[in-house]
Amino acid sequence: MDDRSTAISAAEVADDRAEIAAAVKVAKAFRDKLEGVGISYHKLLALEEARRDMNDLAHHILLGWENGEGFPNG
Repeated sequence: MDDRSTAISAAEVADDRAEIAAAVKVAKAFRDKLEGVGISYHKLLALEEARRDMNDLAHHILLGWENGEGFPNG
């Protein structure tokens, strides 16, 4: 490997390390938010899957309930 290739590889490694360090910081902050409300990441993934399985009407009914509109009669 010539000096130029070595320099490029070293720069790429440094960029990768910086990107990983930034991602770790974001992941830890998100985990702290989850733990703050008593939810594990695995529980969040299960909730997201359940949300995806819900149809649009059910989604909008829940949004209405969260906004204080109550559940529709029916």
